Amino acid sequence: MTLQTIPQLFIQGFYNTEIGAWGGFNVFSYILLVSNLFYYFSELQFIVFTTTYRQMQTELQFKLKKIKLKLIQETKQLIKSDLKYIGFVKAFYFHIDPSTSQSLNDIIYSALIKRKGVWFKQQNS
Repeated sequence: MTLQTIPQLFIQGFYNTEIGAWGGFNVFSYILLVSNLFYYFSELQFIVFTTTYRQMQTELQFKLKKIKLKLIQETKQLIKSDLKYIGFVKAFYFHIDPSTSQSLNDIIYSALIKRKGVWFKQQNS
């Protein structure tokens, strides 16, 4: 409908320049154009929102199908593996206590010495 209204406005505009008058039909055409544009953008917004929601739902369904938890033991095993992974990730970060008055260099140096000692003990055993 919008695509029909735009050429109609051009034709009516050329006709009005020839005659030199502004008719009530032009007002109606512009109101029709604005209402059609509003309808078009609201429909476009609806389409965009529904497709993104549908994609989110399908991704969630695929993730749930991959897990396929049926027993309580499987859930416990999944929690244990998550805790092991979190412990592994935490091992790479330093916890700096602001109440101590050590400098950052001292903290990093002591952490590296501890890691080197652990690594050295693992290599010798």
